[in-house]
Amino acid sequence: MKEKVFQRYQDYQGYMKQFGIEEEEELRQERRDIENRRFVVMIVGEAKSGKSSFIDAYLKTDVLPIDVKQCTNALIHIRHSERMFLEIHRGEQSYHLEEEEEIRDFLNREANFSKSGKQGELELFLFYPLEKEFQEITWIDSPGVNAEGGLGAISEEYLPGANAIIFVKSLYGQALESTSFIDFFRGKTKRRHKESRFLLLTGSSLFSKQDRESLEKDAEEKYGDYISSEKIIALDSKLKLFWNACRELSEEEIEEKIREEEFDSATVLWYQAKGKKDVFMRSLLEKSNFPYLEETLKLFAKDYEKILCLQFLENIQAAYQKQILIFEDQRQTLMEHRKDPVALQASLDAKRKEIQDLSQKIETGVQKLYEKFVQDDFLEAILEKHYQAWREELSSFQGKRNWEALELWFQEKMKESSKLSLEISEKMIEECQEKLFNDGRKIYLEIFKPNRMDYEVIKADKVRGDFFQISEMLSSLKGHLKANMKRNLENCLYKFTGKMHANCNRLEYACEELMNQQWNSENLRIKMEEISEKISILEKQKEEILWELKS
Repeated sequence: MKEKVFQRYQDYQGYMKQFGIEEEEELRQERRDIENRRFVVMIVGEAKSGKSSFIDAYLKTDVLPIDVKQCTNALIHIRHSERMFLEIHRGEQSYHLEEEEEIRDFLNREANFSKSGKQGELELFLFYPLEKEFQEITWIDSPGVNAEGGLGAISEEYLPGANAIIFVKSLYGQALESTSFIDFFRGKTKRRHKESRFLLLTGSSLFSKQDRESLEKDAEEKYGDYISSEKIIALDSKLKLFWNACRELSEEEIEEKIREEEFDSATVLWYQAKGKKDVFMRSLLEKSNFPYLEETLKLFAKDYEKILCLQFLENIQAAYQKQILIFEDQRQTLMEHRKDPVALQASLDAKRKEIQDLSQKIETGVQKLYEKFVQDDFLEAILEKHYQAWREELSSFQGKRNWEALELWFQEKMKESSKLSLEISEKMIEECQEKLFNDGRKIYLEIFKPNRMDYEVIKADKVRGDFFQISEMLSSLKGHLKANMKRNLENCLYKFTGKMHANCNRLEYACEELMNQQWNSENLRIKMEEISEKISILEKQKEEILWELKS
């Protein structure tokens, strides 16, 4: 789909060039973002959950430390490269390793350091020749989820940008129900859509089919509120690792490997296959359940790209519509004065002055709105009203010690604060539209409204402790919200002003295009036909895109 959408964008560029019109910078940037965007998968899990085994098994890297567990202070980005090398970032220091043995030694050494209490989060970038299906994905192997359901500071920076999060949980040696995991779902990924989460239950070969299905059902009951049932998957990394290791081996070498490693699950499958490699390899892969995971993740990635592409198509269509309206305004102006070229020139002079006045009015009006909305007294008055209402609600919890209900309440107040920030920004933009453009001007201007994606999510620590602590957190939330709203309002005004000036510039260019000609009845007729043809071309493109969006 991406190729088809990019072709639509090239068509748009071609028509803008043909008509001598500068393309919209926002579309150019959006195209670059889609082209350069890598699908990011973040992998998290509790200590000794088998994250590294899973990654090595899935990506066929065979480089992350497995026997010695990965250090809790290491964040590893895994990306495709024609050759293997490792970039190491610790604080202000950065260096890289290129020899495979050095890389393996470093990873294992750092893992051992973590056991001796090494502090400070380490960020690593592992570049590795990944197989084709994984080359456009960035994989992030994060430190383990701690007892409070949190990650390290660096890890949490990358969490909002991850397209999918894979939670790895071992079925062996760990209880299926985990407080830290549930806390992670409720806290750090609370606002993430459940379709973007995957829960992998590793070590499934240790259980019978009946027991495995029972565990999957149990996991769905425990985690179904946070993860879609089809994305809760039992699999076995050790079987997949064994499959990776046997790909290039002969049947004799496989039999010898099975004797040496004493891997019961693989041994059973080998004897069931009666020593035939192709049957054995199919059984390994099927029992590992990795093909199902790969297909599920591919479908999710494809759907995510489709959403981005559809949005890009809609924006291209909107750009066509904007230009069509400008052309229609040109044509209407010419038609009104087609019998009086002298009057046409006077009308164009007046229109250009009107646009220039409007541009100046935008600057003055925006400054007045800034003085009204982005001042401390205005924000303080609004927030104090809500803050007092929240304080009264909070008092109802005093003495009850119902921390779970209180935590949910506090999360709800954070949601309300984000909504409040958005509502005030929208009110400001609506007032801007009303004050600047309510005088009946026949000038097309794009109406800009702030997007929720522009807003920072206000985060709070997990609610535990005494009543006074919660009260302090609420006060902190008020201060955080005030600063956050101020940034959001400034951002809205900045975007609004930029969009308005860009539209004024386009309108002025269209006006000057008509002013730079000597008009008579004949060339007026020709110009109107030319504009009508341009409108027809762009309307056709717009309709084709609309059809693609509906199909």
